[in-house]
Amino acid sequence: FELLGTDASGIASKLIENWSVANSFQPSAFSFQLKTDSVKKANEFEVPTNLNTGTYRLTLETTDATGEKISVIKYFTVYDAKEKAPAQTVLLVGAGLAPALQPGETAKLNVSTSANYIWVLIEDEWNGKIKTRAWKKISGTELHNLTITEEHRGNAFVHLAGVYNNRPFGETKTIVVPFTNKQLHFTYQTFRDKLLPSSDEEWRITISGEKKEKIAAEMLATMYDASLDQFAKNEWFLNLFPARGFSQSLGSYSFGSIRSNPFYNNSNERNEYDAPRNYPSLNWFGFYFGGSYNRGGIAFNAQARTMSAPAAEKMIVGKAADVTMAYDGGAPVRPQIKYVPPVVTIKEGDDNPQPPTDFSQIKSRTNLNETVFFYPNLMTDSAGNVVVKFKMNEALTRWKFLALAHTKDLKVGVSEKTIVTQKDLMIIPNTPRFVREGDEMELSAKVTNLSDKTLSGDGALELFDAISLKPLSWNVVEVSNLNDGKIFQIKPGESFPLFWKIKIPVNGASALMLRYVAKAGDFSDGEETTIPVLTNRQLVTETMPMSVRGGATKNFKFQSLLDADKSPTLTTHKLTLEFTQNPAWYAVQALPYLMEYPYECTEQLFARYYANTLATNVANSHPKIKAVFDRWRTIDVEALKSNLSKNQELKTALLEETPWVLQAQNEEVQKKNIGLLFDLNKMSNEAQNALNKMHDRQELDGGYSWFPGGRPSWFITQYIVCGFGHLK
Repeated sequence: FELLGTDASGIASKLIENWSVANSFQPSAFSFQLKTDSVKKANEFEVPTNLNTGTYRLTLETTDATGEKISVIKYFTVYDAKEKAPAQTVLLVGAGLAPALQPGETAKLNVSTSANYIWVLIEDEWNGKIKTRAWKKISGTELHNLTITEEHRGNAFVHLAGVYNNRPFGETKTIVVPFTNKQLHFTYQTFRDKLLPSSDEEWRITISGEKKEKIAAEMLATMYDASLDQFAKNEWFLNLFPARGFSQSLGSYSFGSIRSNPFYNNSNERNEYDAPRNYPSLNWFGFYFGGSYNRGGIAFNAQARTMSAPAAEKMIVGKAADVTMAYDGGAPVRPQIKYVPPVVTIKEGDDNPQPPTDFSQIKSRTNLNETVFFYPNLMTDSAGNVVVKFKMNEALTRWKFLALAHTKDLKVGVSEKTIVTQKDLMIIPNTPRFVREGDEMELSAKVTNLSDKTLSGDGALELFDAISLKPLSWNVVEVSNLNDGKIFQIKPGESFPLFWKIKIPVNGASALMLRYVAKAGDFSDGEETTIPVLTNRQLVTETMPMSVRGGATKNFKFQSLLDADKSPTLTTHKLTLEFTQNPAWYAVQALPYLMEYPYECTEQLFARYYANTLATNVANSHPKIKAVFDRWRTIDVEALKSNLSKNQELKTALLEETPWVLQAQNEEVQKKNIGLLFDLNKMSNEAQNALNKMHDRQELDGGYSWFPGGRPSWFITQYIVCGFGHLK
């Protein structure tokens, strides 16, 4: 602790290392060191209580695990309420307020000065208005009291202002009065934060008021994969009664200066000069050295350094490469670990070969959805309890549970919990989101042992066609090391990486299902995931209309087919011949494409209205067509559904990159889908919904924009007007 010095007039000074002023002062002779090797609690230690009044600088120094020096500097002021304010300040000091107060309590503010006496204007503000105002003659320390009532919830403020030696000064103190009477509290009667995959869970949560009274409330709850917060952190916040800020303040202007007071005082900070100081900075390969001072302190950049982690070998079994962490003054970045597998030597003529591991009985985890549940309207029972029932997803990860409850009288509460799904033996693969034909890659998985004993076992990667579910005989090369005939041997609490080299063949499969399995004695685990195999080909469709009158004969020449052999890369995909007596049938078949436009731009919104309205007219005016659609809707195609149809995410990915993969579906399925789209009730509802949205999007000048909020477009407006004309 160092007591900072003062000048002869008693005006505050401070130690500033990087710049000097006309009257620079040194710390007083009073200083001592407090050495300690331990603390009672995290971030806590005892401060001597026999300090004299004055402003102090506290310096804390220690070393980290690598021997690097770490220091923290804090400033604080000590004063005695029975005496005058510290000698080094003539500015107003307001202190002594409690961190938070409730109605019925009294806010006590000590107003101190080191001058013989000064006149101070003291104002009390709440709800945006000055409620009381009085001048007080302050000599030494005076106590200002304010009795807190319900009216002060949301914070009250005390403004202090005065003039000393023709210089204005002042500050505002905040009296924190939170809306604790509007806060709901969560008590978890039954709750587990470590769950098994696919387990059936039932949590009981009690929601109560400020005094633990029973509450009738509605609760919104969800649980999702916490890793999604790395993209955009999700937090629920509903503050209907926010803490207010003060709206009244006093300003001073003198000789064109915005503020004539050269001193600035904040009881939570050290006294500082109000003059800004700027220094040159050095850009050294992206690291900036230097700083600036402007009433808030001096900002510096910490030096960058790298350090090695000598304990990296404990993380995996086998040979590990160096681990490097970069430090930029904040928290160290996550270590980047590269596993280097040992050389595998298999001796020929082994008399005792190990039998292959049987993975057929391992049940793979398949429900890898990133959201476990979303319950928007859970209600409390008569005792204020909410029961949350769910079946846990099967991904081995950390989950985030969020709950928000509210009552009719606007009491609100938010709760957050973290849950982990784990097993004694876990295999966690690192699978890409998609692959392309011809890719050569190395797939990896981590096997973790959470049991209390060392496990020896084996792991494997199995490949299947995601549509037909037939095993694929692709060449998968295992590159992990062998250990006494087993693929891994893991100590308790450690992990082991597995690697497989794989090459994706051309025309091998349009979707790939990967099954990672691991087994060690009585422990086993498996995870199954499906990814699309994107083609490197581009589909080119060529059509030729052929009109033939009844009783006539015509010859047609398909020149593009004749020229197909001339291209070394062209591959024929499909040849289709369609025949109809009424060409309008092709227009009818095209309507579902317009009905199912996936986007919400105004042009496609009108296309949905156009298609549904036209289809309704066709169905009503041609009873025979309507009868055909009704018959198609009754087709039972459940048995015809492929694995691709059941996996919506996979189907979407394939349609974006390979839109023709669904053309091979059974014709009965296509008829069923068309029949469902041509349902009169559905078409009428879809058309009305589209019309309502278009009505809301029309601007005051009658025009339409491409997207909501944009400027009206001549093109899209005329496009819609012409479309209505065609419909009419």
